[in-house]
Amino acid sequence: VLIDASTGQVLAEKQSDTRMYPASITKILTVALAVEKANNDLTQQVTVSHDDVYSITSDSSHIALQEGEVVSLADMAYGAMLASGNDAANVLAEYVCGSLDQVETVYSQKLAELGCDNTHFVNAHGLHSENHYTTAADMAKITKWALSVPGFEEVFDSIKYDMQPTNLQPEVRYFSTADWLRLNGEKYHYDPALG
Repeated sequence: VLIDASTGQVLAEKQSDTRMYPASITKILTVALAVEKANNDLTQQVTVSHDDVYSITSDSSHIALQEGEVVSLADMAYGAMLASGNDAANVLAEYVCGSLDQVETVYSQKLAELGCDNTHFVNAHGLHSENHYTTAADMAKITKWALSVPGFEEVFDSIKYDMQPTNLQPEVRYFSTADWLRLNGEKYHYDPALG
Protein backbone atom coordinates (compact mmCIF):
# COMPACT_ATOMS: atom_id res chain seq x y z
CA VAL A 1 0.00 0.00 0.00
CA LEU A 2 1.16 3.53 -0.79
CA ILE A 3 -0.40 6.30 1.27
CA ASP A 4 -0.06 10.04 1.64
CA ALA A 5 1.60 10.22 5.05
CA SER A 6 0.05 13.57 5.93
CA THR A 7 -3.56 12.64 5.16
CA GLY A 8 -3.64 8.84 5.16
CA GLN A 9 -5.20 8.81 1.68
CA VAL A 10 -4.49 5.56 -0.12
CA LEU A 11 -2.74 6.26 -3.43
CA ALA A 12 -2.17 2.67 -4.58
CA GLU A 13 -2.80 -0.75 -3.11
CA LYS A 14 -2.87 -4.44 -3.90
CA GLN A 15 -4.18 -6.92 -1.34
CA SER A 16 -3.53 -4.32 1.34
CA ASP A 17 -5.99 -6.01 3.71
CA THR A 18 -4.43 -9.48 3.43
CA ARG A 19 -3.26 -10.68 6.83
CA MET A 20 0.47 -11.38 7.06
CA TYR A 21 3.01 -12.06 9.80
CA PRO A 22 4.86 -8.77 10.39
CA ALA A 23 8.07 -10.02 12.01
CA SER A 24 10.31 -7.15 13.12
CA ILE A 25 8.24 -4.30 11.71
CA THR A 26 6.25 -4.88 14.91
CA LYS A 27 9.02 -2.84 16.51
CA ILE A 28 7.70 0.34 14.86
CA LEU A 29 4.75 0.23 17.26
CA THR A 30 6.95 -0.80 20.20
CA VAL A 31 9.46 2.02 19.77
CA ALA A 32 6.78 4.63 19.08
CA LEU A 33 4.81 3.67 22.20
CA ALA A 34 7.96 3.95 24.33
CA VAL A 35 8.99 7.31 22.85
CA GLU A 36 5.44 8.60 23.40
CA LYS A 37 5.28 7.41 27.02
CA ALA A 38 8.71 8.94 27.74
CA ASN A 39 7.64 12.27 26.21
CA ASN A 40 10.75 11.94 24.03
CA ASP A 41 13.02 11.84 27.10
CA LEU A 42 15.04 8.79 26.10
CA THR A 43 17.71 9.49 28.73
CA GLN A 44 15.56 7.67 31.30
CA GLN A 45 17.22 4.60 32.77
CA VAL A 46 15.54 1.20 33.07
CA THR A 47 16.71 -2.17 34.36
CA VAL A 48 16.62 -5.24 32.14
CA SER A 49 14.44 -7.98 33.66
CA HIS A 50 14.71 -11.76 33.51
CA ASP A 51 11.74 -11.93 31.12
CA ASP A 52 13.24 -9.32 28.78
CA VAL A 53 16.18 -11.61 28.12
CA TYR A 54 14.88 -15.15 28.60
CA SER A 55 11.47 -14.93 26.89
CA ILE A 56 13.17 -14.93 23.48
CA THR A 57 15.29 -17.63 21.92
CA SER A 58 19.04 -17.09 21.92
CA ASP A 59 19.17 -17.61 18.15
CA SER A 60 16.82 -14.70 17.51
CA SER A 61 18.07 -11.17 16.90
CA HIS A 62 19.26 -9.52 20.14
CA ILE A 63 21.74 -7.01 21.51
CA ALA A 64 23.15 -9.29 24.24
CA LEU A 65 21.37 -7.70 27.16
CA GLN A 66 21.85 -9.19 30.61
CA GLU A 67 19.38 -9.44 33.44
CA GLY A 68 20.02 -6.56 35.86
CA GLU A 69 21.73 -4.38 33.25
CA VAL A 70 20.86 -0.69 33.56
CA VAL A 71 20.25 0.89 30.16
CA SER A 72 18.71 4.04 28.74
CA LEU A 73 15.51 4.13 26.74
CA ALA A 74 17.63 5.52 23.88
CA ASP A 75 19.86 2.44 23.98
CA MET A 76 16.76 0.24 23.74
CA ALA A 77 15.03 2.28 21.03
CA TYR A 78 18.09 2.30 18.78
CA GLY A 79 18.89 -1.31 19.67
CA ALA A 80 15.39 -2.36 18.64
CA MET A 81 15.27 -0.22 15.50
CA LEU A 82 18.80 -0.59 14.12
CA ALA A 83 19.88 -3.99 15.42
CA SER A 84 16.36 -5.46 15.51
CA GLY A 85 17.05 -6.49 19.09
CA ASN A 86 14.18 -8.57 20.40
CA ASP A 87 15.50 -8.18 23.93
CA ALA A 88 15.58 -4.39 23.50
CA ALA A 89 11.98 -4.45 22.25
CA ASN A 90 11.01 -6.41 25.36
CA VAL A 91 12.61 -3.81 27.63
CA LEU A 92 10.66 -1.05 25.88
CA ALA A 93 7.43 -3.03 26.08
CA GLU A 94 7.92 -3.64 29.79
CA TYR A 95 8.49 0.10 30.25
CA VAL A 96 5.26 0.86 28.35
CA CYS A 97 3.04 -1.95 29.63
CA GLY A 98 4.40 -2.71 33.09
CA SER A 99 5.07 -6.34 32.18
CA LEU A 100 5.37 -8.46 29.06
CA ASP A 101 2.11 -10.17 30.06
CA GLN A 102 0.29 -6.90 29.35
CA VAL A 103 1.67 -6.36 25.82
CA GLU A 104 -1.31 -7.92 24.06
CA THR A 105 -3.81 -5.82 26.05
CA VAL A 106 -1.97 -2.49 25.82
CA TYR A 107 -1.06 -2.92 22.15
CA SER A 108 -4.63 -3.96 21.29
CA GLN A 109 -5.94 -0.74 22.83
CA LYS A 110 -3.58 1.36 20.71
CA LEU A 111 -4.33 -0.64 17.56
CA ALA A 112 -8.07 -0.13 18.08
CA GLU A 113 -7.48 3.60 18.58
CA LEU A 114 -5.60 3.70 15.26
CA GLY A 115 -8.37 1.80 13.45
CA CYS A 116 -6.20 -1.25 12.79
CA ASP A 117 -9.03 -3.79 12.60
CA ASN A 118 -6.94 -6.52 10.93
CA THR A 119 -4.00 -6.43 13.34
CA HIS A 120 -3.35 -8.36 16.53
CA PHE A 121 0.02 -8.25 18.29
CA VAL A 122 0.90 -10.65 21.11
CA ASN A 123 4.53 -9.60 21.58
CA ALA A 124 6.74 -6.54 21.23
CA HIS A 125 9.23 -7.86 18.69
CA GLY A 126 7.38 -9.85 16.04
CA LEU A 127 8.76 -13.32 16.66
CA HIS A 128 6.31 -15.68 14.98
CA SER A 129 2.99 -16.52 16.56
CA GLU A 130 -0.20 -17.60 14.78
CA ASN A 131 -1.98 -14.83 16.70
CA HIS A 132 0.48 -12.09 15.72
CA TYR A 133 -0.51 -10.58 12.39
CA THR A 134 -1.22 -7.38 10.50
CA THR A 135 -1.89 -6.06 7.00
CA ALA A 136 -0.10 -3.57 4.78
CA ALA A 137 -2.98 -1.12 5.26
CA ASP A 138 -2.78 -1.36 9.04
CA MET A 139 1.02 -1.07 9.07
CA ALA A 140 0.63 2.14 7.07
CA LYS A 141 -1.70 3.48 9.78
CA ILE A 142 0.73 2.42 12.51
CA THR A 143 3.70 4.02 10.75
CA LYS A 144 1.77 7.21 9.97
CA TRP A 145 0.90 7.55 13.67
CA ALA A 146 4.43 6.65 14.79
CA LEU A 147 5.91 9.39 12.61
CA SER A 148 3.65 11.89 14.41
CA VAL A 149 5.16 11.00 17.81
CA PRO A 150 7.79 13.63 18.68
CA GLY A 151 11.22 11.99 18.70
CA PHE A 152 10.23 8.79 16.89
CA GLU A 153 11.43 9.94 13.47
CA GLU A 154 14.92 10.62 14.82
CA VAL A 155 15.22 6.98 15.93
CA PHE A 156 13.41 5.61 12.86
CA ASP A 157 15.66 7.45 10.41
CA SER A 158 18.95 6.75 12.19
CA ILE A 159 21.84 5.08 10.39
CA LYS A 160 24.06 4.19 13.37
CA TYR A 161 24.19 4.37 17.16
CA ASP A 162 26.84 3.55 19.75
CA MET A 163 25.54 2.07 23.00
CA GLN A 164 27.94 3.05 25.77
CA PRO A 165 29.17 0.64 28.46
CA THR A 166 26.72 -0.27 31.21
CA ASN A 167 26.94 -1.50 34.79
CA LEU A 168 27.33 -5.08 33.49
CA GLN A 169 29.04 -4.73 30.12
CA PRO A 170 32.23 -2.69 29.68
CA GLU A 171 32.25 -2.70 25.87
CA VAL A 172 30.61 -0.26 23.48
CA ARG A 173 27.95 -1.91 21.30
CA TYR A 174 27.62 -0.60 17.75
CA PHE A 175 24.29 -0.65 15.91
CA SER A 176 23.82 0.26 12.26
CA THR A 177 21.30 -0.13 9.49
CA ALA A 178 21.66 -2.37 6.48
CA ASP A 179 18.94 -0.48 4.60
CA TRP A 180 20.20 -0.09 1.03
CA LEU A 181 17.70 2.70 0.36
CA ARG A 182 19.31 4.92 2.98
CA LEU A 183 23.00 4.08 2.77
CA ASN A 184 25.04 6.40 0.56
CA GLY A 185 26.90 4.61 -2.20
CA GLU A 186 24.53 1.63 -2.28
CA LYS A 187 22.98 0.63 -5.59
CA TYR A 188 19.43 1.34 -4.40
CA HIS A 189 20.14 4.54 -2.44
CA TYR A 190 17.17 6.89 -2.52
CA ASP A 191 17.84 10.13 -0.69
CA PRO A 192 14.24 10.88 0.38
CA ALA A 193 13.86 7.43 2.00
CA LEU A 194 13.04 7.63 5.71
CA GLY A 195 13.23 4.76 8.18
